[in-house]
Amino acid sequence: MKTTKSHMTLLLLSLLLFCGTGTRSAQDPSATVATRSYKVSTMGSVEMLVPVHWQENVRLFEVPPAFTLAYRLPTTKDFYMKVTSAWESQQERASRDPGWLRRAVEKAGGALDKKNLNLIEIKSPSAKGYYFQLKDKEKLPIGEFKFLLEGVVDLGNITVVFSAYSNEKDSHELVEALKVIESAHFASAN
Repeated sequence: MKTTKSHMTLLLLSLLLFCGTGTRSAQDPSATVATRSYKVSTMGSVEMLVPVHWQENVRLFEVPPAFTLAYRLPTTKDFYMKVTSAWESQQERASRDPGWLRRAVEKAGGALDKKNLNLIEIKSPSAKGYYFQLKDKEKLPIGEFKFLLEGVVDLGNITVVFSAYSNEKDSHELVEALKVIESAHFASAN
C-alpha cells in the first residue's frame, strides 16, 4: 500500500511528538535570500534564509506551539515545499534516544521505497538531521510532482519536518530547499 505525502507528514509528526552559502544580507536590495522568522508561540522563533522570490503561506498555532509553512514559486508549478515544526517539552526531548531522528526518517522513507532509500545526514551549525530523495509520483492541489525530498532536523529546542516536491530530480529548487533547512535555527524568546 502506497503512503501519501499527507500521511507521511502525519507519520513523521506522530513519531516526533509521542547555512546557505553564497548568500547576501537580507538588507541588500540585490539579495537572493532573506531571513524569514516564524514565531513558535511564546517559546521563540525559527529563522531561515529563504529565496526572496519564494511565495509563502504561513499558519501559526498556539496549542500546540507550532507552525506550518508552504513555499512555492510565483511563475511555475514545478516546485512546492512544506515545513512543519514540532514542539516538545525540553524534558521530553532530553529523554530521547540519540538515534530516534534517524529511525524516524528511515521509517518514513522505507514506507515509500525501502529498496532505493538512501539517508543523507544534515549537519549545519544549528540543524542536525537526515533526509532522503526518492522518485515518487504525487498529486497535490498545486500540481503533480515526480520527486520527493523529505526529512527531519533537530534545531536543539524544536524539531522541523520538511517535504519538497519537484519534477526534476536535481532541480535548482531542491538544492535551495536544502539550503533553507540547513540555515534554520531556533531563536529563544528569553
